[in-house]
Amino acid sequence: TMQANATSSAEARRALLDGHARLQLLAEVHSLLCIEPNDTQSVFMPRLLQAVCDALARSFGQTRPSVRLEVSCAPISLPADEASAIALLSNEVVTNSYKHAFENQSSGKITVQLHSPAEQGLVLRISDTGTGTGANPMNSKHGMGLKLMRLLAAQVGGLLDVASPAAEGGTTVTLKLDRAADCDRVSEPVVRPTPAAATAS
Repeated sequence: TMQANATSSAEARRALLDGHARLQLLAEVHSLLCIEPNDTQSVFMPRLLQAVCDALARSFGQTRPSVRLEVSCAPISLPADEASAIALLSNEVVTNSYKHAFENQSSGKITVQLHSPAEQGLVLRISDTGTGTGANPMNSKHGMGLKLMRLLAAQVGGLLDVASPAAEGGTTVTLKLDRAADCDRVSEPVVRPTPAAATAS
């Protein structure tokens, strides 16, 4: 933060602040580590994703006050390295949606979902009702955000897909992991809008 405040370059300042935000996410993962009965360190994903989205909603509350951000997450616990990758990827996608998907719209919605629909599967799906990939930096093969997302997806052995449905508009980013998750299954996932979203609605 001190380096960002000291630099005269707007581009360098943005890069430093983005790095600062990613480090804060890693610190959040570390603070949420819990010791499971089998002595493996894991992170409870509903709590982590909610914390990430709450922070983003507060950060963009002034510039995008009418954009709602909602989180839906099954009660899944993941190892710290996988939790970090999913949290960082979510941060990249949601930040991108806030910055670029609603530039010409007064209102909209971003949805973050992490579910385990099958015994050996885990799906992270983040969608927005914005302008779609036509005006979205994630559509660029050279975008730093997209490169980072692909690296994070590879880190957890997942398949990444970025799509903009022609009929519905907006952008949907999906990460699929073909593996079992440590999940205490319940009948309904944890669904809660961020404080900023609740205020806007």
